[in-house]
Amino acid sequence: MAKPHLSEAEIRKQLEESVGLVPWSEIKPHQDREAVIVVSQTLDLLDVGVILALDQSEKVGKWITQGLLSKPTLGQLESWNAASQVKFLTVVVQPWVLLQSQAN
Repeated sequence: MAKPHLSEAEIRKQLEESVGLVPWSEIKPHQDREAVIVVSQTLDLLDVGVILALDQSEKVGKWITQGLLSKPTLGQLESWNAASQVKFLTVVVQPWVLLQSQAN
């Protein structure tokens, strides 16, 4: 998680620099330690990262309840493991890797 003494703007800038398109094969080790969070395409990945880094648990809880943030399903994992070069937009908010499927 980002350092608490950083401003929201500083956290956003820091996270923005770490956003990238990454193949599943590089994300899988993080899933093996159960640190992957799937972010709905209806949310902005960077915004979610900032909210998580700021520990705004009420907003995160609402997203989880609404199904907008979740752990990968067994079906998703099977699909991604079968096509390990599929790429996802990711951002790291320690200890989590936020992952978002790309629109087709």
